[in-house]
Amino acid sequence: MAISYIGRQRTSVGSSGTSVSVPLSSWSALQAGDCLVAVVTDAQLRSVTSVAAGWTLLTTSSPTMVRIYAKIIGDPASEAPFFVLFNGSSPYGTRIEIRAFRDVDAAITDCTPSTIVGYSTTLAIPEISTFTNQALVLVFGELNSLAASNVASALTPLETPDSFTDASGSNIATGAWSFVQSPPGATGSETITQLAGAYRTVGTILALKPGPPKG
Repeated sequence: MAISYIGRQRTSVGSSGTSVSVPLSSWSALQAGDCLVAVVTDAQLRSVTSVAAGWTLLTTSSPTMVRIYAKIIGDPASEAPFFVLFNGSSPYGTRIEIRAFRDVDAAITDCTPSTIVGYSTTLAIPEISTFTNQALVLVFGELNSLAASNVASALTPLETPDSFTDASGSNIATGAWSFVQSPPGATGSETITQLAGAYRTVGTILALKPGPPKG
């Protein structure tokens, strides 16, 4: 069963208190059984004291600028907001992006994601060994300056990469791309190039496992 991309919900704050959230119950495109993937980017590198119930941490960067969580939802109308409770407030930017996917296996992934942090103008994300044919491979980038042309041309952007300015005046950019894994095996590495100097860059590769055929 091929995985479908449904869309994105997000919130960006230039400065934040201890909690940042994204409402989900009004997201009309969702269906029971959809997989939600939440990318939390926090420029302050704060620790997290709690997250919304039922969400699984898939990977985190070191230092902890980016965390990625996932959940298979039940009834969308009763789905509680996704929230992250941080340890302390921040004068810097925080962004949460939640992307929805359909026909993902209940296990969500079948291999460990790859996450890397760098300070050079190019960042090579190590490959992962996904064992599932037709897995949907996702590539995420969070950095100072980003353009769609700054990843491998074979990848499909899930939406146009964009950015926001935090309370300190820094520009934080995020982007997401995908491709379908076929045949099964290693994904290969992906390179993200930064436009505006050697700032902190975070790159992640993860693969969503396709669900069993229906019917």
